[in-house]
Parts: sequence; structure tokens; C-alpha cells
Amino acid sequence: MREWPGIAVERPEAGILLVTLNRPDKLNALTFEMFDALNELRHEVEDDASVRMVVLTGADWVGPDSDGGGSTSRRRGPEPVPCRS
Repeated sequence: MREWPGIAVERPEAGILLVTLNRPDKLNALTFEMFDALNELRHEVEDDASVRMVVLTGADWVGPDSDGGGSTSRRRGPEPVPCRS
């Protein structure tokens, strides 16, 4: 595998490819360059029979308003609807 901009690629064990978005200072936001790199990587993995699973994750971000695992206070979207039993 080659180098990818803003993306770390590892093989922690046989058959597993670990892909880490590596821009913790930007909360691992994708750039157009990273998006293109992920697409190229996908094509390479499709042709690699030794890869049985791809894990996509983001580098840890720890900052002044972080709880250590990434703050959820910035997430937007509809409020969750409680399930009824």
C-alpha cells in the first residue's frame, strides 16, 4: 500500500485493513483530496484478495471542550425519539 494524504493505513492482523482518518485537529473532517484517496484505496482493496475486512475509524481528538472521546455537543439533527415498550 502507498501513502495517502490525511489517511493512515495499517494491517493489524491477517485479512484486516485499518484505515484511520488522521486529521484530529480538524475533527477528522474529509477534504476533497482525502475523499479521492479513499476512493482510490477502495479500488485497490477490491483487487486485493488478502483483505477480508476494512475498518474505517478516526484519529482521537482531545481538545479544550473534549470529553476525551470526542465531543457530541456539536452534533446536529433531530432529537431522538424514545421507544415505547
